[in-house]
Amino acid sequence: MKVTETPRNGKKNHIFRYVLMFLTLVIAILVIVIFCVDKKHRDDYDNLIQDYYEEQELATDTDSAANVYVYDYYSTNSSGVDSILRVPRLAITMPVCKGNFKRDIELYRISVYDEGMTLGKTTYAVMGHHAIAFTFAMGWLKDIKLGDVVVLEKNNQFHRYIVSDIEVGYAKDMWYLFSVESKDVVYLATCDYSLGRTNRIVYKAVKCTPEM
Repeated sequence: MKVTETPRNGKKNHIFRYVLMFLTLVIAILVIVIFCVDKKHRDDYDNLIQDYYEEQELATDTDSAANVYVYDYYSTNSSGVDSILRVPRLAITMPVCKGNFKRDIELYRISVYDEGMTLGKTTYAVMGHHAIAFTFAMGWLKDIKLGDVVVLEKNNQFHRYIVSDIEVGYAKDMWYLFSVESKDVVYLATCDYSLGRTNRIVYKAVKCTPEM
């Protein structure tokens, strides 16, 4: 038996098709926007890393007699990059900025929390936005596991750390962690919305010993 489409059903089908087309268009636009924004920030990171290594190379002076490596990072670096962060298991390589925390965070870069922090000499806290749905900033922190290796490169030296602890709490309650002076500890921190918009998640990593 042949089913005849009534005018009312036909109108509903047309509306459904228009809504479906509209939603498809919106999704396509969102995908394009996410891709473009993501690429913009990834290009920014790549340029910062390239500038870091170029400036490091220019600032390197090898004493021909003693073959001593001489490099004064702070007097030569204009890119604002303090170190290079790597998480091998996640294939993460990112520049860590320092010197203008507020600006760097607004630009969705990752940055050293306090200008007085020095890698290998004091507690070193690295922070950045979560940036859901993007590959830049620190959204990848959610995939970090206990026991993961974190490598920070600075002045041609590689500092290896093991993630040993994860804490979640309100921002106002988390800063005490960074006040504990220890040259063998690195903190990685970002937003966490499980308890609200003021939440933070902090990953503690301790320096590898020869036995580790």
